[in-house]
Amino acid sequence: MPLLVIFTVFFLLPIYTLGQETYTVNGTVLDSQSEQALIGASVRLASGKRGTFTNKQGVFHLTLPFGAHTIIVSSLGYKNDTLLIRNAQQQCSVRLVPAAIKTERADVVEEIPVEVIMRRTIERKQANVAAIKTVSGTLYSKLSVQTLSDSRNVRSDFKRLTRVQETISRVQQDFVRRRYFATITQRRQSANPESPANTRTIVKFINLYDDIVEVIQAQIISPLAANASAYYHYTLLKRIPHNESYIYVVRVEPKPATVPLLEGVLHILEGSYNLVEARLQIGKHKDITFVDSIAYTQRFSELADGIWYPTYLQTDAMSTLRIDNKSKLSLAITSLNLYSDIIFNKPLPDSVPNGFTTRIAADADEREPLQWKLYAPIELSHREQLIYDEQGEAPTQIQANTKCDFCWQWTKPILDFNRTSSLTAGAEGTLTTRYGVVIPSAAYSFGLPGFLWNAQVSVPILDTGAVVIGKTLGFNRQYWGVSAETYSRVSRIGNEAKGLDLSSLLTETMLYAQAPFGYHEDYFDYFKRTGAHVHIDWSNAPFISASLGASMEEHTSLKSVVLRSLRYAREDKPFRPNPVIEDGRYATLSATARYGNYQPAFVLETPNQRAAVTAEWSGFVGKRWDADASANAPTEAGIFAAFDTKIHWAQPTFFTGFTPMMLNLVVRGGVGTANLPLQYQYTWIQRQYLIPRLDQFYTVPFGLYGGTFYASAHLDYNTSDLLWRTLRLPLYNGRGLEFIALGGIGYMGNTNPQPQHYSTTDGIYAEAGLAIGKIPTFVSDVIMLRFEAVCGIGNVAPHTVRFNLRFSSPL
Repeated sequence: MPLLVIFTVFFLLPIYTLGQETYTVNGTVLDSQSEQALIGASVRLASGKRGTFTNKQGVFHLTLPFGAHTIIVSSLGYKNDTLLIRNAQQQCSVRLVPAAIKTERADVVEEIPVEVIMRRTIERKQANVAAIKTVSGTLYSKLSVQTLSDSRNVRSDFKRLTRVQETISRVQQDFVRRRYFATITQRRQSANPESPANTRTIVKFINLYDDIVEVIQAQIISPLAANASAYYHYTLLKRIPHNESYIYVVRVEPKPATVPLLEGVLHILEGSYNLVEARLQIGKHKDITFVDSIAYTQRFSELADGIWYPTYLQTDAMSTLRIDNKSKLSLAITSLNLYSDIIFNKPLPDSVPNGFTTRIAADADEREPLQWKLYAPIELSHREQLIYDEQGEAPTQIQANTKCDFCWQWTKPILDFNRTSSLTAGAEGTLTTRYGVVIPSAAYSFGLPGFLWNAQVSVPILDTGAVVIGKTLGFNRQYWGVSAETYSRVSRIGNEAKGLDLSSLLTETMLYAQAPFGYHEDYFDYFKRTGAHVHIDWSNAPFISASLGASMEEHTSLKSVVLRSLRYAREDKPFRPNPVIEDGRYATLSATARYGNYQPAFVLETPNQRAAVTAEWSGFVGKRWDADASANAPTEAGIFAAFDTKIHWAQPTFFTGFTPMMLNLVVRGGVGTANLPLQYQYTWIQRQYLIPRLDQFYTVPFGLYGGTFYASAHLDYNTSDLLWRTLRLPLYNGRGLEFIALGGIGYMGNTNPQPQHYSTTDGIYAEAGLAIGKIPTFVSDVIMLRFEAVCGIGNVAPHTVRFNLRFSSPL
């Protein structure tokens, strides 16, 4: 799905008691003189906890518990009206009287400069924020998406994409302890979702009280931020009478700057200087990738004595994505969010987790009409109602944990090439059952020759499923599971023997596709593994996870059956020989623990305003059971072991308005016993194309360095495109070229006294280089490129230069 203007909220709260009797007040708010409908008029209980706003026809619906209630109706430029609503009164028409201008106060108002108005407004906002430690409330969210594209190359289901999604959520937020939690209690949507665990209906409640407003990948400084005067120019347009006071109408315009900003109108209450309403949009010439326009309407209400808080947000956006030269997908997106039953400064239970979390109640897809009456503030539009009428609702397709009694799916083909097994072809499938997942695969190797196989069975003991995390879709998952695997496969010497798979499928595919044509000397060394593995996994993702495993395997050396590549078949450029390992039976026990909410090896290219640390620790102990019987046992028999650690530190260094200048540093190291067999020893791997890892070298020769211990550090400092934008150079989709500094340093050693296939570095291996990111292809907005040039430094890697071209994020 292309990039949508979809965000996430995180809070929780005790929901309104639904067991009691209720009734709905339906009404219309009009101008008493012109009889015109008043749009956006506030209809709220005198207590302030529950309320709604009128729609474009001036109509409102407000469901209340049984009993009499006092309702205050207000609108900008009008006198408030107070109604006493009784159980039998379910229809009403309210006519608000325009507020009269009091001339004796006009001169006083005239004298206040706009700079003073904004300074007092910002101070009032800060006072409101300081008075609020926690917020609890019920959030109604609606997301409506319509496809406008008629490109012939766009998939037909994208062309027909028109959907409505709604949620009601109990929400809580602790500003002091930075805890955000939401429970979706009710959800419904049109019958066209593509995800079985759909939580995207929750839309982030953009809050102008925040100093930074996040829009897609951009961080926009709010017009009410403490330092807003450095970025915005304010103009007092007029004063609107309101009850016994005035509303200041202030125009907000961006000053010349390289960062994305907002523009529009603020309505500020004279006297208290509280923000009553804001109508803002993304400023001109401050482009955001994929975003044509975004307009916000946010309204604030006095919910406690002197405390004002945003309760309403409507977002209207247009997004355009060019897939290729002939295909363009445009989306019209509207979201509506309304808070009800807000409570301030109620302590959150200790059970509320830290960080940003959203979960789905088990009965969220069971329709509760009363909840929709209570919290849906405005009826569906004619178009939205047609979507529901034509497509119906989809309760069974959006279950959080859909179980399948017996589902089979072919997931991917297997196509491999290396110098020991030549061409290997096969397929992998997935069998999903009510009790677990079975993933079998089979392939035939023309070089061995013979069949290779793998069969993995995973049984979850506890699995709370996938939900939304922070700004993006992710996993907040409590998981316990047991997996068993049997296999006969060709594996790589080095980290894979320790259970750490270092290459992604896409990277491997590119490597193997190049091998027959001689663009490298075959990247890895290989041996055959046949055996079984059992492991237990535990996860409290995205924060921490761990696993314990045990395996019994037979290892066999392999010979090179492919001597040359197709490209050099007639020249004397053979592949290097495959090393001879220590054949035999091996038993190992392994353990791994990880901390952090993203993979520590990859370069981060998503916005992150705070420093983050991710760490991984892994180790194993093993024993060779047939050392005395083997003719190929150069190392001492007995127990061997190894331990690895890896720490990734990501540090934002300078605000850019988009992804901050980001310093990524990975430090890793490992040590093994002197009798560590060759297949378990460490090897340095050169960074590969398309999807490289930050913890690998660019210039290290293929298959050269290995040993029983090592240490390395790798740096990637992305200065973003701020320099490009500052120089006013041409932009593409709102962004310019990025400049990145690269570097790496490491040492590899060996305590094994036996002759080794690999060399050690015999010194410090170092490299440094530069990269240019966000290079447009001018064919598709989805794909951008990154060009890298790195040179080896010192005697170990003299003047070794490597050029690399890979994908870069368009965000």
